[in-house]
Amino acid sequence: MRYRLSLSYELTGFKRNSLLEKKYSLIKVREYQTDTHPKNISDIVSKVNQSYTHPQMPPYLVTTNLILSLLTVIADALVILLAVSFVLARLGHKIAFFEMLKKICGRRASLLSFLVALGSVAASLFYSNIAGFIPCTLCWWQRIFLYPQAVIFGAAIFLKQKTPRVYAMALAIPGFLIAVYHTYLQFGGSPLLPCSADTATSCAQRYFLNFGYVTIPTMALTAFALIIVLMLSESDFTKKQSS
Repeated sequence: MRYRLSLSYELTGFKRNSLLEKKYSLIKVREYQTDTHPKNISDIVSKVNQSYTHPQMPPYLVTTNLILSLLTVIADALVILLAVSFVLARLGHKIAFFEMLKKICGRRASLLSFLVALGSVAASLFYSNIAGFIPCTLCWWQRIFLYPQAVIFGAAIFLKQKTPRVYAMALAIPGFLIAVYHTYLQFGGSPLLPCSADTATSCAQRYFLNFGYVTIPTMALTAFALIIVLMLSESDFTKKQSS
């Protein structure tokens, strides 16, 4: 038996009078067919949103996405290199290049983490307030764990205090786990927890995909991962300085 459902909902991902496309009406009616009866409205919203194709993005947004995606790829490379350096050090293999990389990152960990957090805050506000991408529930949770880090690192640098590793890690690790789950959803994973239907955007909705893997959640995932490895590098640097 096939169920045919009609769903009226706000134009997903774009605010009214958005610069992206003004000619689209605010309300869209989509039909969704399934062999099994949906459990709740969030299941329908998720399926419909995944099937929706957004209007073509303006050039400035395409360029911004490309620049941020390139920065994400570079940051991912740094995360991988630092992670490899920690594994090699644990195995007793100290290679000059990796040791130098850890030393440089450890010495400037607060400044680098501040730039990562501040850049991530700016990017998220750009996407929601300028590009018109409506944040989903998981986006808001990641913001909760990301935004305070810009203030924490900024205050530590301004007041010339020690790097607040404990507070940074306490925020970065939960944020990293949420970003992992969000990325899992965006690449077709089955939801382990329902994404609230109160927001206009499904947590599985992808606004763009660059380099085969870069989306907004993977950008957040990279930011949290980079802050974590920078804090580990700073801890390693401090131990070597004190010994």
